[in-house]
Amino acid sequence: MVKLIIEDDEGKTTVVPLIRDEITIGRKEGNTIRLTERNVSRRHAKLLKQNGAIFIEDLNSYNGIKVNGNKIAGRVAITEGDRIQIGDYVLGLKMEGAELVLEAGPTGAKTLELPRSAEIATTQLPAETVGTAVEAAEPPPAPAPAPVPPPVAPREPLKVEHAGRLVCVSTNFPGQEWVLNKPLMVIGRTEENDCVVNHRSISRHHARITEENGRYTIVDLQSSNGVRVNGEEYGKVELRRGDLIDLGHVRLRFVAAGEDFVFSRDASVVDISKIGGSRGGLWAGLSVAVVLIVGGLIWYFSRTPPPPHTNTDVQSGATGDAQRGGVGADPLIEINTLTTSEQWAAILKLCDQLKAEQRAGAQSSCDRARLEKDAKERFDKANDASLQHKPKTVLELWAEIPAESAYKKRDLEMIEKAKKEYGADAKNSLKEAITAQECEKAKTIAAELKRLLQDSEGEQAASECKPLGMAKKIDVVRPPPKKHKIPVVKLPPKKKDEPRDAAQATALLKQAQESYVSGNHSRAILLGEQALKADPGNKQAIQIIGASACYVKNERKARWAFERLPTATRNVLKAVCGKAGINLE
Repeated sequence: MVKLIIEDDEGKTTVVPLIRDEITIGRKEGNTIRLTERNVSRRHAKLLKQNGAIFIEDLNSYNGIKVNGNKIAGRVAITEGDRIQIGDYVLGLKMEGAELVLEAGPTGAKTLELPRSAEIATTQLPAETVGTAVEAAEPPPAPAPAPVPPPVAPREPLKVEHAGRLVCVSTNFPGQEWVLNKPLMVIGRTEENDCVVNHRSISRHHARITEENGRYTIVDLQSSNGVRVNGEEYGKVELRRGDLIDLGHVRLRFVAAGEDFVFSRDASVVDISKIGGSRGGLWAGLSVAVVLIVGGLIWYFSRTPPPPHTNTDVQSGATGDAQRGGVGADPLIEINTLTTSEQWAAILKLCDQLKAEQRAGAQSSCDRARLEKDAKERFDKANDASLQHKPKTVLELWAEIPAESAYKKRDLEMIEKAKKEYGADAKNSLKEAITAQECEKAKTIAAELKRLLQDSEGEQAASECKPLGMAKKIDVVRPPPKKHKIPVVKLPPKKKDEPRDAAQATALLKQAQESYVSGNHSRAILLGEQALKADPGNKQAIQIIGASACYVKNERKARWAFERLPTATRNVLKAVCGKAGINLE
């Protein structure tokens, strides 16, 4: 049995049996195999089994296909040991006995179940096709009977007052909490977990927490970013009251059963993404702190001494300062403390309360707070957009953050990921718009690419786009030629009923495609028919003939092509002909 091995960029593999003669691969629903990364085109490739051989064909994808490191054009034969690269995925063939396990679906058909971790989906397979593959496999040996354990009564969930809690004390989900009232609870990014923490630094199944006799233990489930408790990395450790648990960039506090912990009163919210960063940032922060403190002391000792107060006045003044939140003798120190914790709104409130003689010493800090307050709001919105898989929104918000802001250089991994996702999707859309001759749409996409990614290559491609109907308008303006003869490509002589080789067919198809794109549809039809004679049944030639026939209003030939195309390609031809005013339904 031939199997297709698919490996993603995280090293996770999925095995798909090739039980069909034709399998499509792409990002769009409707493909036999769906690869969901954005650098995979909607319809990227096709696998075919013909006369005992297996071929892979590039379906005009944007990023192409590489076989053993070489980019292919059209269709090539592959065998076991070949390395096929589609986007971030690596594929290979394996010849072995059938080991496929299938489950009957509700309709009687059987569906191939693949691991969720591979991010690959498949369409439903016909029952009779799957049945043939299963019958060919030898039945596995029956396992030895295992001893039946005595029945164990399930434990009732703990009452809330008798259960521990996890409370988020990081800036991404401040105050969110989970009650640990089950004997086993799994923490992860996806919805099937008991504690769902939807952050990109959290693995799908990150850790589990078990409870026994009121004692809680956390275990790392081989997550990407590990489990740290109070700064130390553990594979398994028992939790104690007040422990701080770091899962990626999310910090949780363990609250033991019966512990008096109120988030608004007791929590210290931090930004975990900054912890463990470069020492340069730490020294820079300390330097700023020292400068502000020294400046505050100079201002304090150089000011005009106030008139003497009685003991009563001193006590009442100190009490008043405490009630006003600390705006008293050392406002710069208070502002510096708030700067360290990035409480920009509180700093601005302090700045509004400063006296005239105090403002000069705090002017730079107040100006920075005004800058960083707006920058932080945009950065937080960009982070939320990243979690919602909206890369364009991430880049637009990031572009609005001033270059001098500290948030401009924060979490650059998120920005690079957004650039990669948006760039791949936008370039695919640009190519599709140019192919469909939707030139205004192509120009808009190219302008967005230049604005958000500083990528000017798309503008050149969009400038060469020719809108629908251009060729027809030119034909009306120009006088018709004296003889309506269409140039014919001369080919080497051939024997009767002997097809030309693949190289000749490929050359004809290339000229037919160029004629179609340039608007010379009559010539495209002729070249497509000659390519079809050299390679009977070539679907690309039939597609070019059908699309060109629609533009020259030859409905008969368009329907002829429509009937000879597979379902997926029919939909494309139907859309092209609909724009040209011919309904193929």
